[in-house]
Amino acid sequence: MGSPKTSKETTVLTTHLKELLGEELLSRLDAVVPFQSLSKEHLAAIIKLHLEELNTRLRAEGRHLTVTDDALLHLVNTLAVEHGARDVARVVDRELTAALSRHVMQNAGTELAVHVEQGALVIQ
Repeated sequence: MGSPKTSKETTVLTTHLKELLGEELLSRLDAVVPFQSLSKEHLAAIIKLHLEELNTRLRAEGRHLTVTDDALLHLVNTLAVEHGARDVARVVDRELTAALSRHVMQNAGTELAVHVEQGALVIQ
């Protein structure tokens, strides 16, 4: 069962939707689920999960990835908050995975570190 806040939000939302859409159309929906925006802390936790998966793949090749807090914050700030968690994989791929792949192909080191310099992610 949902929390009292969520239940109240659902009731208010349902009332507004009835006024906007009409009860007949609203009754065709299975459920009304209020959208809860994710906080930056939630997004950081989701990014960390993606980074753990990336690190697992790197460990299979004998490598290890360390991402500084400023690099994690950079990734969080790159996200479009209104897209929620859907944007995380794309941002991690665009901002980190592609550059990391190039770095691994060109460098033999096993320890990889990601930090921010002049507003951009840097891999060493």
